[in-house]
Amino acid sequence: PSFQAHKAIGYNNNNGYLYVMAGDGGGTTTLTRITIGSWATTGVGMSGFTGSPIQAMAWETGNTFIVEDQAGNVFRVNSVSGVKTDSGFNTAKVGKGLVYNRPEINVRRGGTNVADGGSFNYGAVNIGAFLNRTWTIENTGAGMLYVETPVVMTGNWTAITQPATSIAPGSSSTFTVRYTPTCPAGAQSGTMTITNNDSNEDPYNITLNGTAVDVTNPTFTVCPSNQTFSTSPGLCTRVVTGIGATASDNCSVGSISYTLTGATTGSGTGDASGTTFNEGVTTVTYSVSDPSSNSATCVFTVTINDNENPTFSTCPSNVSVNTDAGMCSAVVSGINATTADNCGTNTKTYTLTGATTGSGTGDVSGTTFNVGVTTVTYDVDDVNGNA
Repeated sequence: PSFQAHKAIGYNNNNGYLYVMAGDGGGTTTLTRITIGSWATTGVGMSGFTGSPIQAMAWETGNTFIVEDQAGNVFRVNSVSGVKTDSGFNTAKVGKGLVYNRPEINVRRGGTNVADGGSFNYGAVNIGAFLNRTWTIENTGAGMLYVETPVVMTGNWTAITQPATSIAPGSSSTFTVRYTPTCPAGAQSGTMTITNNDSNEDPYNITLNGTAVDVTNPTFTVCPSNQTFSTSPGLCTRVVTGIGATASDNCSVGSISYTLTGATTGSGTGDASGTTFNEGVTTVTYSVSDPSSNSATCVFTVTINDNENPTFSTCPSNVSVNTDAGMCSAVVSGINATTADNCGTNTKTYTLTGATTGSGTGDVSGTTFNVGVTTVTYDVDDVNGNA
């Protein structure tokens, strides 16, 4: 049987039944009792009405009843009131039945239908960028489709435009959903919920997936400039401080490491400050990477200069000797001078002036000195030219 427009219906406030008069189109009618909110196949002959029961579902919204049979026919009844009993319409106020045409929602992404409860993958998108996709809501049913806006989004997805709130049968409306990945890199997911008046797809839920990709290198926010220092007194080295580097990243940054090459060699993590640097030029290279293996370096030099003069640790006092037997001269020994330097001496030289003249390197001891006064002058240079 089919639902008959403009036929009498009744509602029993006591037992929660809706009575619908149905007919087969040939004059045979049945008063059918339907339990509100559940499927029922109960046919009850009332007031002389007999016949086969129909199968239907009914639900109540305000003072309106919606009845749908399993064939998908929908019947809407407005303004039902009064008390009805199983013995008939005692105080019948008959509402007017209207045929209700149902909408049917369908959602597409591009040319692909995405079912209610389905998913769509936006793919890989760089962090700091975004990807827009246009979605389409279609009404493939016979009734007006009503859509609640804004469309509800979760995760890193936002609806930057909205669909129409009403879509006629056979029509569609588009809207744009943007995926803006954020840190950390990797798989991400969210949801899109479309509230509508489709009888069995409200709300329409879609899971959204995407992959956040980090392609941004870390940066050194502090990278020291080239540094120059003098050696510490009495040493050919210097402990250098204040040469730390700091780094940042759009997501997160790992630990900083350093490598020393040149006059000083070595490596470590963190801050190279506090390291003892040798005299000469050392190249310091800081390195840092993020969890996505993006990396950056900071390079500078530390130069340690030797500005300390060498010293004579022993310098002979004035010496007087007699000439050698039968000679007008004498070979003098024991007049060597010794030197010291923080970085090591290079060449010791001497010069003779006065009664004896000459020059040489090393120890002047063993030289033949003429009668008279000879001045011996020792000079020394270190490896860095300090004298």
